[in-house]
Amino acid sequence: MQFLQSMLNEQGKMSWTTHYHDSADNTNWTYQFTFEVSKVVADASACTLGYHYIIIRDGVQISDSDASFNLHDVQDVTLTTGDQRQNKNDVAAGHTTWNAKVDPPNFDLIVREQGTAEFYFFFFNEDTANRATKAMGHAVELCGGSRGSF
Repeated sequence: MQFLQSMLNEQGKMSWTTHYHDSADNTNWTYQFTFEVSKVVADASACTLGYHYIIIRDGVQISDSDASFNLHDVQDVTLTTGDQRQNKNDVAAGHTTWNAKVDPPNFDLIVREQGTAEFYFFFFNEDTANRATKAMGHAVELCGGSRGSF
């Protein structure tokens, strides 16, 4: 848990551009994202992970919130690319003709809780993303949750 806390706190502010293309009308557009996780606290005795996050899109803050989850309630721990995550989310929202490309590429650790709650952690370095995902999966198992297919 201390390893996860340190690793997530060290990520700092991350920025990327997501380029979109809609094959239905051949349009293109981009969004500039900044994501920052801070104040990560991993409590092994309570099996909880809490943190603060800020999301900015095109210079406008769209979220500034605290989040937490109990590792016992985790149903799945997944590592994917930013492209895969965004394209999957777009299809789920009904945008089947959209295609997204994240630049620079990033790796997304997605923690899914019972129900529909999802918690995201982003990494530019694939090795760091893999280590964080394995550590999260191990912590979830120790707390009685399910690490899913990873």
